[in-house]
Amino acid sequence: MFRKKIKGFTVIELLIVMAISVVLFGVVLFNYGTFNDKASLSSSAQEVAVGIRQAQIYGINVKEATVGGGNFNNSYGVYFNRISSPDAYYIFVDKNNNGVYSDPIGACGGTECIEKILLKNGVTVHSITSTSCSGASSIIGVQVFFKRPNPDAIIKLMDYDGYWCNSQVITNATITLKSPKGEFQTINIENTGQIYLP
Repeated sequence: MFRKKIKGFTVIELLIVMAISVVLFGVVLFNYGTFNDKASLSSSAQEVAVGIRQAQIYGINVKEATVGGGNFNNSYGVYFNRISSPDAYYIFVDKNNNGVYSDPIGACGGTECIEKILLKNGVTVHSITSTSCSGASSIIGVQVFFKRPNPDAIIKLMDYDGYWCNSQVITNATITLKSPKGEFQTINIENTGQIYLP
């Protein structure tokens, strides 16, 4: 007798809802990528700070250089090189007591390397700077090491020619990490042994 009209969505209404959904999804996806990039960078900076602190603990808590070797007088440190190994850093023991990391860069298979730690998710070492090394505009490497009983850091900086900046006591170094999307995070190291992320 009487037909009841059933109302529903029109094609135009469906298209509008789908367009709004796509825009919202795109905004969320874009922000997730930015958030993930910043989180990876922050996580890598925290791991670097922990690695430096680990070397400090090894150095001042008298870790034995070789298990059963009876040698407790070695320095422990962390080495960075932004040119030959921009995606990693090395925790090492200075077994020959020459004050520098002596193993070849790359694999951690030499005599002084304890651990090679890879930076995750495409984060790399972008730059290494210091306010206490005159003429150090081309710093490519830094090593921070600790020797008992002193908790203070000994910082050495290396230039493009492979020379260490030894003209004066290095009081600080700043390692800048870069994410794949171009975000930056710095790690500041003081020769007092203080490590902080601004």
